[in-house]
Amino acid sequence: MSKIDQAIAWMEQRKGKVTYSMDYRTGPHSYDCSSAVYSALHEAGLLPKSTGLGSTESLPFHSAVLKNSFRSICKGI
Repeated sequence: MSKIDQAIAWMEQRKGKVTYSMDYRTGPHSYDCSSAVYSALHEAGLLPKSTGLGSTESLPFHSAVLKNSFRSICKGI
């Protein structure tokens, strides 16, 4: 399974099982948008676990995508 598939699987495993919260965003029962993305990328090995949970503005998403050859993932977003 590719790393991006692992990140997607992490998200899918939590669908309907977690709540949205900006106050309690560190999991495992609640996340906000960016902490969920960071957590999925951590678990997939696309970001070092030493990288803290940042905000959408600090997400190194673009560089992680390019580093892993997922150039089309942002197309159409």
